[in-house]
Amino acid sequence: MNNPLDLMLNQAVQAMQNGNFSGAETILKRVIQAHPTNLAALNILGLATASQSKHREAVEIFKKAVRINNKDPGLHYNLAKAFLESGQDTDAIQHHKKTTEFAPKNPNAWLNYGKSLSNLGRHQEAIEKYDRALSIESGFAEVLLNKGASLKELKKYQEALECAEKALSINSSLAEAWSNRGVALKELRRYQEAIESFEKAISIKPDFYEAWSNRGLLLKELRRYQEAIESFEKAISIKPNFYEAWSNRGSALTEIKHYDQALESYNQAIDIKPDFYNAHCNKAFIQLLTGNFENGWENYEYRWGISKAEPYRHPNLPRLKEVQNLTDKKILVWGEQGHGDTIQFVRYIAALQDKGAKVTLEIQPSLKKLLADSIVKCEVICPGESSQKYDYEIPLMSLGLLFKTNLSSIPNKTPYLRASEAKLEFWSNNLKLKEDKLNIGIACSGFIGEKHFDNRLIDLEKFQPYSDRTNLFLIQKDLRAVDISYLESQKSIQYLGNGITNFEDTAAIIELMDAIVTIDTSIAHLAGALGKKTYLLLAWNPDWRWLQDRSDSPWYPSVNLIRQQSINNWDGCLESIFSSLNDSMPKPSI
Repeated sequence: MNNPLDLMLNQAVQAMQNGNFSGAETILKRVIQAHPTNLAALNILGLATASQSKHREAVEIFKKAVRINNKDPGLHYNLAKAFLESGQDTDAIQHHKKTTEFAPKNPNAWLNYGKSLSNLGRHQEAIEKYDRALSIESGFAEVLLNKGASLKELKKYQEALECAEKALSINSSLAEAWSNRGVALKELRRYQEAIESFEKAISIKPDFYEAWSNRGLLLKELRRYQEAIESFEKAISIKPNFYEAWSNRGSALTEIKHYDQALESYNQAIDIKPDFYNAHCNKAFIQLLTGNFENGWENYEYRWGISKAEPYRHPNLPRLKEVQNLTDKKILVWGEQGHGDTIQFVRYIAALQDKGAKVTLEIQPSLKKLLADSIVKCEVICPGESSQKYDYEIPLMSLGLLFKTNLSSIPNKTPYLRASEAKLEFWSNNLKLKEDKLNIGIACSGFIGEKHFDNRLIDLEKFQPYSDRTNLFLIQKDLRAVDISYLESQKSIQYLGNGITNFEDTAAIIELMDAIVTIDTSIAHLAGALGKKTYLLLAWNPDWRWLQDRSDSPWYPSVNLIRQQSINNWDGCLESIFSSLNDSMPKPSI
């Protein structure tokens, strides 16, 4: 140890062991100034730098070391880890690969390899790397944690739960494993166990802000909104720049109609992360719901950047940004989101045509025939069917912004859709319509897989008391198991779903009814677009397009809005509707 170089390296190691990373860094930089290619000094300097969370600086140091010796698995390991910790996972991959080639029995190398793949969204590949680590060290709890996280992303919740529980069998004080267990249980709808898991994680690690946030998400799903808000606020108190928690707090506040506070919460999230598009979009929904269309339409354009957004089609065409000078311009308007959205916004096609545009409408196949028959002088196609060139493109849901629509300028002349004569004749001959009772078409739930499905359903059996005074037809296709079971047990409500093949059928059935009573689904939009008298059952916190605290819709003059008076409570809503029907509809001749 009389060699000055060895003495300095030894001093640096001692400083590292004592936690004096900056002191070690100072010594090592002096060594490298004198000996630029000393691998030991470069390697220890990289570790000292990484220990101070200066990961990008560590990357550059380890890169120099790897250039000197490209065969050392330890150097590749340290460089890959520095890339991983600096968020440069794509660059890390080649060095993870080198490390595992040179040192295939190193479980930490396989773990880090999996982490980078997970960060890149390559979860199936990540699981393969985690399994390699577990084949070497089956009780490696951190690997089980990360594998469970990737399984969750792949929606393999039962396997994710098993990973978390195996990690806990190794170490029951792992707060992260309790939280992961809670997430998996939540997705498996084992809610009470999930809450207990989150609370166990918090009891072990009271400042575990992710567990507080996950608890809040579950409580929000259970409609325990005030408790959810308190959980999000606890997470924020621990980590004030936790933008996801600010946004989730806004979402919970929205559910209890505290819209001003919700907007403040979304603004906090956006201040922390300006490109957090989910918060921008949620802010837009409140603005539109409260009638602030000018700002709402602008913020709604952020929808293309939200998590799990559908792709923006036709990005190579110029976007239509103004409605001047459209004479003979060929414009491709393309549908997005759900059938109800398409039905609501096709009203703007006529407005484009009034400006002289030649419009092609690209929409869902199930709507093609109905819209082609209803919209004059408009080519209606499905995705992939057109090869012609267009001057401009625009998504259908952006037409409100294009036309600067406000509450007083909504184009609401109805009907703007119509049922075909052939379908009207077919259903007229096949429906068991009555002349001594009102014939009412009903829909009790929306599409089962859609977001906020629980806000868009009412048990079918709740219609039973009104079947003696009206002739009820269930006109939706998809049904919950409980409603199927109820249908099979009675004969007073006639189910038409098995005979409905597309929206042409639904449109004809609606036309033949005296009125429609429906939950918030595409049937409400179709009935409104056909000008049919409609009663729409709305959840306590409704979708933005139905606005606040009004019984009419500026989008559809024939639609009456029947709102819940408290969260998840339909009491009195149906009685109000059927009493109104009896009072307001012309009495059938007997």
